[in-house]
Amino acid sequence: MRARKIFLAAAGLGAAFAASGAALARDGAYAPQDYRNRAPEDEVIYFVLPDRFDNADPSNDQGGLGGDPLKSGFDPARKGFFHGGDLKGLTARLDYITGLGATAIWLGPIYKNKPVQGGPGDESAGYHGYWITDFTDVDPHFGTKADLKEFVDAAHARGVKIYLDIITNHSADVIALRECHPEGEAPANAGAGPCPYRSRADFPFTTQGGPGGRKINNGFMGDADEFQTTANFEKLVDPSFAYTPYVPEAEKSIKVPAWMNDVRYYHNRGNSTFEGESSTLGDFVGLDDFMTEDPRVVEGFIDIYKQWITDYKIDGFRIDTAKHVNPSFWRAFLPAVKEHAKAEGIPNFYVFGEAVYWTTADLAAFMTEAGFETSLDFPMMKALKDQLLANESGHALHLML
Repeated sequence: MRARKIFLAAAGLGAAFAASGAALARDGAYAPQDYRNRAPEDEVIYFVLPDRFDNADPSNDQGGLGGDPLKSGFDPARKGFFHGGDLKGLTARLDYITGLGATAIWLGPIYKNKPVQGGPGDESAGYHGYWITDFTDVDPHFGTKADLKEFVDAAHARGVKIYLDIITNHSADVIALRECHPEGEAPANAGAGPCPYRSRADFPFTTQGGPGGRKINNGFMGDADEFQTTANFEKLVDPSFAYTPYVPEAEKSIKVPAWMNDVRYYHNRGNSTFEGESSTLGDFVGLDDFMTEDPRVVEGFIDIYKQWITDYKIDGFRIDTAKHVNPSFWRAFLPAVKEHAKAEGIPNFYVFGEAVYWTTADLAAFMTEAGFETSLDFPMMKALKDQLLANESGHALHLML
């Protein structure tokens, strides 16, 4: 039932949970001093994108990038651009959130993003937080690391837990593929069109540009679970097996940590069709897709997110696009961050994933293979919509409840 409770509260359908949460807060059941010991299934979670909540500090609206919306991404008149909400605004409105009965906040991504992406006439901004360039810092549109610490500390003082939204599947769109975006003619995101997905069968790791190409990556055994060792991936030195990836000169060092600027740590197979192997190996709507089968990438992400736990003593993670990352990654990542959190004095560190499967069987299979204890419950969402909005039979909903 934990996954279903998360969905109901996050979707705004949790009035009953909110009412009971407010009552418990009044009765002292959620006293600040013992919030660490509350079981995750007892939380009422409030989801918020910082940009769309409250603007308490207009000085950071443009992220220090000047007044041109196509550079700063700030334009409140356009729905796909930054509107000015920030971490100080969240801190100022904490009493409002707790007054709704919330006992935990799922905080949308706050990491430094590429401010604007898209070709001419198709530009939009990274107000949502999912186009990350620096996985170690706060986006200046939202404030500073000090602002984040103030927010988390203020929430904890009220007995409210903070769950950070994290991403390991992809970064911002920086890498270009020469076959689709010739170097010098168009940057990676200038609207030159998507690169179709190129499969492992048609474009194996050991030949350049297809089976008829020259031999490359001698001795590389592939990316199957049994070959996911550092020694094997050290042999994957040439990334031109499917496409020829490159980074435009102006963005050679844009990503942090620095290892993320090496194109060898990405799949570089073109856009995902969200079917078959492309679901985990393809670029998610053009975003640079990490090669999460490589143990060096796994360890890199473990180190990144351990540090966020250490620095801010957060209470859990919501994991974006979890189904688009190979399950073996999660089997290493999840225990590592939970063990680290426990060592930091956070005994009930809570992790829930986003895995868009529409049947309970498919969702359960993914969770079992990947090692997730909890996930957002999309089958429940579908059953609710079918009954409440489409006037369909409540049989499916009855079976779930």
